[in-house]
Amino acid sequence: MRHALHSLLPFLQTALPASAQSVGNDFSGDYNVTSLGTPVGVPAPLGGINFDPNGPNTIWVGGAANQPGAEVYALPVTRGANGRITGFAGPGTSIFTAPRIDGGLAIDDDEVVFVTTFTDNRLLQYRPGSTSPDKEIELTPLRIAASPGTCHIVPSGIAGAG
Repeated sequence: MRHALHSLLPFLQTALPASAQSVGNDFSGDYNVTSLGTPVGVPAPLGGINFDPNGPNTIWVGGAANQPGAEVYALPVTRGANGRITGFAGPGTSIFTAPRIDGGLAIDDDEVVFVTTFTDNRLLQYRPGSTSPDKEIELTPLRIAASPGTCHIVPSGIAGAG
């Protein structure tokens, strides 16, 4: 599943055509690059991406990234016989606000969502089911650079989990 997430990110990059993407030799057996086109119902530019923690056939993606009115959208996907994502099964649906979402959209084992923001340098936290941030952490006083870009959580079962 984690491989699929990392290989899906280039497909959703609307600024670069798929022909500009490549996979290094060390990873070419695990990844491939295919353009899925632009998702319907998710305003550009696109931000962070992750799988819905309750279903592998839905991805969450930030829409209107870096803008005050940004939101995270649930986007259903279709899969081929090999299990790889082959397209979008419908339009995106807004599921929660994510003001100024940047590249970060991480979900921990308790389904708490973490979003990084651009221009105001924050980390937003959402409890399961929340439609707006439950907590906002200013990162500048913590000596984190003005744009964290993204965040990730090491999954259970891997060294350094959490």
